[in-house]
Amino acid sequence: MPGTQLPAGWVAAGYGIPDVCARHGELPVQQRKLQIISRPPPWSYVLILLGAIIFLIVVLVTRKTVKAPHWPFCARCKQQRGRLLAIGLAGIGLAVVAVVGAIALIGSVGSDSAAPGLVLLGAFVLLLAGIVVAARSAPVAVAGAQVSRDGAWILVERAHPHFAHRAAVLQHQAAQHQAAQHQQPYGYR
Repeated sequence: MPGTQLPAGWVAAGYGIPDVCARHGELPVQQRKLQIISRPPPWSYVLILLGAIIFLIVVLVTRKTVKAPHWPFCARCKQQRGRLLAIGLAGIGLAVVAVVGAIALIGSVGSDSAAPGLVLLGAFVLLLAGIVVAARSAPVAVAGAQVSRDGAWILVERAHPHFAHRAAVLQHQAAQHQAAQHQQPYGYR
């Protein structure tokens, strides 16, 4: 299913955002301010080889941002955010416990054993996984919205059909209103 597009200017003005959740198509229980950003250009990932700082600078310079004053989130979205955040923080917490365990293991078995190194490697993996999962709990990630490369559109790739339908209706109504404003009165030239 192709994504739903909303005019970025409308979203920034708080107009044209359907009154249902983008992900589940349900009535919202919460309206949140949302800073929607564009994805980095595909070519920018090559810059990681040159260094993370260079990649970060290029990403920040090329990024398009739209601030939505109110974006609808349903109860399921709130639950999903809470669940992802809890899992992510649990992973980070387990990573800290694993580091403490590795230090204790070094004290008991000595540094010649491979066990502390394996525990530290596991801690590193847990830390990364926890950070990634916690980041997926951010409101913009749950909404599934991003700014187009030209900054003109808000793209919702996996929009629920109810959200997509209401967006299309709003855009159709706006087009009709605009056409009516541009029509000249009968007989006037």
